[in-house]
Amino acid sequence: MSGEPKKSHPVHEDMDTAYVNLGALLRYLRQRDFTGRVHVELDEYEADIHLHAKDEPRVRELNHATGQTDESLAALHRLLVRAQEPGGLVSVYEGEAEEGRPESRQSAIAAETERLAVEQRALVRTSEDEAERLELLQLSGELIAAIERAATIAGGDFASAFHHARIQLADDYPFLDPAQRRFEYAGGNVRLQGKASTGLYVSGIGEALRRVVERIATEGERIGVRRDVARELSTLKRRRQTALAHFKLAPHLERIAGMRLL
Repeated sequence: MSGEPKKSHPVHEDMDTAYVNLGALLRYLRQRDFTGRVHVELDEYEADIHLHAKDEPRVRELNHATGQTDESLAALHRLLVRAQEPGGLVSVYEGEAEEGRPESRQSAIAAETERLAVEQRALVRTSEDEAERLELLQLSGELIAAIERAATIAGGDFASAFHHARIQLADDYPFLDPAQRRFEYAGGNVRLQGKASTGLYVSGIGEALRRVVERIATEGERIGVRRDVARELSTLKRRRQTALAHFKLAPHLERIAGMRLL
């Protein structure tokens, strides 16, 4: 967008937005059937307003921070708001701009290429975030399944104890609240609707399982359940050591078991 058209000449250049009311300037120019271009430069942002007598102005904006361009009416509204900030520069060029000149096409292509690159990077980040989320859910499913096996061996009611722990923790960890049905566990598989930060999710699952083991060990005096839990968790730790460390789940294992792991 930068670069001054060959068939136009400057009328005013580099006027500070601290002293120029862009909206008033545009009204003044249109009332005088002005034909030309108003160029505005702000921090990581620039825009051109093309005027042709009393026709509706055409606006093209470029956000350098995101690489996005826009030529809609909304772009004009955003520009008028942005131009109220001091420190920007406003220039006025009179005369017809050359449509489709090589410099303009190159600038448009460059802007579009950058926009697509920004969108691609966003898609990659989204894919990576989703992959990590799925990995955490899979790991937590394996962890819960390990406690479920140990509880079953000890003759405890895992489902009841886990449900009770989730109710107790619902205020601190809303995703665990059974009434909201955001979190589901069955047969080693976890499903989670909505978002929960990794730290919050890990802490909630760790505390819920610690309470499950405590409840089963206390009710019916099933003291041996802790040894079974420690055995299951030691196996999981050896098999999934990297993932447990990555998601900071490893420190929770001995708290869940209530004893040191093998």
